[in-house]
Amino acid sequence: MPIKNTLRTLLKIRKERALPPAGQKPPVGSNIVFDRMRIRLKHPISDEQWAWLTEHGWRTVDMRTDRRRYALVPEKGVARLLNADGLEREVILRKMIHLFSEEARAQRRAERAARETDAPIGSSGTGA
Repeated sequence: MPIKNTLRTLLKIRKERALPPAGQKPPVGSNIVFDRMRIRLKHPISDEQWAWLTEHGWRTVDMRTDRRRYALVPEKGVARLLNADGLEREVILRKMIHLFSEEARAQRRAERAARETDAPIGSSGTGA
């Protein structure tokens, strides 16, 4: 099976997954995902919040059967998103999408690598 998977990847025989139906409002403890972001619901959400989230592509997912990798959105970011109103919520979501994008992650890795190469090797801060 791995050979078939590799072959499909090399030949670019991949289909974008269709967005599943929204479903009911998830209970506390559930995971909801959008793109590569995952939110673990630690507090109940309102019907209005769930309607907004599903309208923007968030869906519940059973993590036991999902092999995709997601970045966990910090609790502080979740609280800001859910407690914001209208346009502010849209802005916060766009910022989250950018922060969790592959481009932003690659840029942060490159910045970290640049900082590490700029630091003198073997400098421990103790004069010898």
